[in-house]
Amino acid sequence: MRMRKIKVICGANSGKYEVEGEFVGSVRKNLRDVLNIPEGAKAKVKGKEVKETYNLKKGDTLEFIKPSGENGL
Repeated sequence: MRMRKIKVICGANSGKYEVEGEFVGSVRKNLRDVLNIPEGAKAKVKGKEVKETYNLKKGDTLEFIKPSGENGL
């Protein structure tokens, strides 16, 4: 089975990665530096907050949202 690419977004940074079937927590860990994902960022799939154990599926878009009230450094 060929793994499909899923769009992953964090602020202005985004890309399509072969992460279908992976857990959100794993994606966060592996792409933290690539997408500059801040500590405490909430994970959302299709606009709804998901847990770190959410398994990414075909058609999902994963977005990491910086906690409100925090400015970039």
